[in-house]
Amino acid sequence: MRLVSLRAAAAALAGLFLAASPSYAVDGVVLIDQTMVPLTITDPGSYRLSSNVAVTGSATAVSIQSNDVSLDLNGFTVSGDSMPFSDGIFVSSTASR
Repeated sequence: MRLVSLRAAAAALAGLFLAASPSYAVDGVVLIDQTMVPLTITDPGSYRLSSNVAVTGSATAVSIQSNDVSLDLNGFTVSGDSMPFSDGIFVSSTASR
């Protein structure tokens, strides 16, 4: 009985890690969907929304904290519930050139 429980727990944990890993488009662009929000981008590169994304509470949907980042909304929207101190997209200027 305990062996079955451990296997079920391991399978569930593996599913969480797989869901959190990024997907890539054919052209190498990192695809962003609702399951990845809130997201902090710390590596240079190209990123693209693959669906509408929404953030709730005082959160930021996408925080960019790196130089040389391209974010393509791809016709989708970033929305929230109008809470104070929330951002759809926040770009930090802390990276040096």
